[in-house]
Parts: sequence; C-alpha cells; structure tokens
Amino acid sequence: MIRWETVAWQEALDLRGAVFALGTFDGVHRGHQAILARAREMAQRKGRPAAVLTFDRHPQATLRGKAPPEITPLPEKLAILRAQGMAAAILLQFDAELASLPAPDFEREVLHELFCASGVVAGYNFTYGRRGEGRASSLVKAGGKYGFDVEVVAPVEVNGVVVSSTLIRQELAQGRVELAATLLGRYYALRGPVVPGDGRGRSLGFPTANLALPEGKLLPEEGVYLGLAGLDRDLWPALVSLGPRLTFQAGPAVEVHLIDFRGNLYGKELTVHLVRRLRALFRFPSAEALRARMEEDLAEARELFSRLHPNALMLE
Repeated sequence: MIRWETVAWQEALDLRGAVFALGTFDGVHRGHQAILARAREMAQRKGRPAAVLTFDRHPQATLRGKAPPEITPLPEKLAILRAQGMAAAILLQFDAELASLPAPDFEREVLHELFCASGVVAGYNFTYGRRGEGRASSLVKAGGKYGFDVEVVAPVEVNGVVVSSTLIRQELAQGRVELAATLLGRYYALRGPVVPGDGRGRSLGFPTANLALPEGKLLPEEGVYLGLAGLDRDLWPALVSLGPRLTFQAGPAVEVHLIDFRGNLYGKELTVHLVRRLRALFRFPSAEALRARMEEDLAEARELFSRLHPNALMLE
C-alpha cells in the first residue's frame, strides 16, 4: 500500500490532475529551482496546480539504513518549496514497500491512478522504482502510455560546474559556504530554537545564543563564521562558532553572537545565514586571550557588514 501525506498551501485544492515536480529536493538548490519553475510554467499552461511529489525522508535512510546529512531537513525544505510558489507537497512514505515497487508500477499506481498527473517534470538524473530502475527515458514512455506530459530538465551549471546536492554537501564540509551559497541561490542557513548554555560567552562580554539544530542537519566545517541572524522580521549581523568549545574543554555547540543586540533570546526561533568562514577554532591559553581574539573577529565582522549588499539575502 502506498502511504502519503499532503501538505497544502492553498485552500480547496484538488491535486488530481496536477502537474508534479518529482525529486528528493534536498537543498532546493538552483538545479531544483529550475525543475520547480518548469513545473509552474506547465501547470499555468494547463490551468492546473503545481505540486511537488517527494518523500517523507531521504531515500538512503531506507535503502542503506543511513541518510547523508541533510542540507534542508523536511520542515525547512517545505518552507522553501512554499516560497518557490508551489501549491502543495505530497510526501510519499519511503518505506521498504515503496523502495521495492517496480518502476512500471510506480508509473501506473502513483502517477496515473493515485494522482492522475496531467504532467510531470523531473531532473535529468531522476531515478525511481526498485533499485532505481526507472529513468528519465522510461518516464517519457510512461507519459505517452498514460497520457501525461513529461519534461526532463537538463543539468544546471554555475561557474562551469553542475549543481548537485552532493557537491553542496562537499563544499559545506570544507567550510566553503560562499561557494555553497552560489550553488544554492541563497546563504546556507541553520535554524532552530535558542536553548540555555553555560553563560561563558556573556562572562567574556560576548553573550551568545546556543542553537539547537534538527537531527540530521548538515553542520559545516568547524570554525568561526560571519553570519546574518534572522529574528522575527529583523536581520542582525552575527559571529557564529561551530564546533567544540576548545578553550573550556566543552562539547560541540552552535553559538551565535548577535552584534549590538540587547535582549533575551531564550526560546526564540533563530535562523542564521552563513556568509563567510572567518577562521578555524583554536585553543587559547586563557579567557583573556580568547576575549582579545573575539574582539578582532568582531572588528572584522563590522568591516565586512559595512560593505554588504543592502538586500543581503539576495545573491548577485
């Protein structure tokens, strides 16, 4: 039995006969955005809703027992898909039963019978069905058989490289958040509630918000980053520390210092957009030495943010 959940962003929405963008969409990067745009265009021509047909978890979690670190965990992914103008997302439960479904059965049972797709749009490397036996070419044949349009979107290149979730994970693992942002079309973001810490930042004159991240969220290479912290409707320049607190021999943390912010952040939801990796983490001989280096970091951050584009979250 195929199990699914529908997340709709429009009222009184009938998704039977919709146009569906197919894929995992981890990151919702520039390549994914091209697929979504083509789906919206096809849906507009047909006078039908444009929806995303995706999964409730990363397929590798079922296929291999472990998913790669996620660029966009599900709630974050859904928020971005909505912002991209999609009417709804259908989350197929990617369990062992779905993983073993032959590609022809996926075409017939899911695309044709269950959702009566009027059109589907997928990337050039999209696979589906048991052992990934379904390819773009077989999707085109299925469209001819069942009467739905199929558009296969070619690779999207940025600066001569093909955009992919795998490449973005590699760049983030090396701390190259600027290149990752170019591939994503936006700064890489860390989202979560602010939770109590040990107060060491405040004792140094740099109060920090400790961020709790969703399980499985990809954390870039350890280091100190320059960021933009979204709080309510405001953006605050920020210094962000990712990794263990070496000087105090404490565990790993995501600590965010909002520059010139005064107020209580506990319990609030914070979104931190990583702009640039400033330096690696070091073990300092004393709290005074750490404070002096943080003053240098703060001066560099102020200088950078004084030159940042006014619409800072829009990449040129």
